[in-house]
Amino acid sequence: AGGKGEWAFLEPTPGIAEGQEDAADADDLDRDPCKRWFCQRDRFDGSTRTYATRFDRVEADATYPMAWAVGDDGVPGLDRSDYYNEVCGKCGQ
Repeated sequence: AGGKGEWAFLEPTPGIAEGQEDAADADDLDRDPCKRWFCQRDRFDGSTRTYATRFDRVEADATYPMAWAVGDDGVPGLDRSDYYNEVCGKCGQ
């Protein structure tokens, strides 16, 4: 998963102490999306909107909504709602 041009989940992992890497349960792109804290059917019921930021506007199809700057359309984004609702909407079935 996560090959070039393919969308993939990426969950940030807290800092890992040196020597504790194996026990840290660090995230990687092969982890089942349903094992991620936010990917639950009751959170993605078709009405949840999900966005990702983009570096530039070339492939942007939306602006990234920022809670701290409502109405600011200066950050290019991608609307990933369909993907997340499809994938996470199946979790727990």
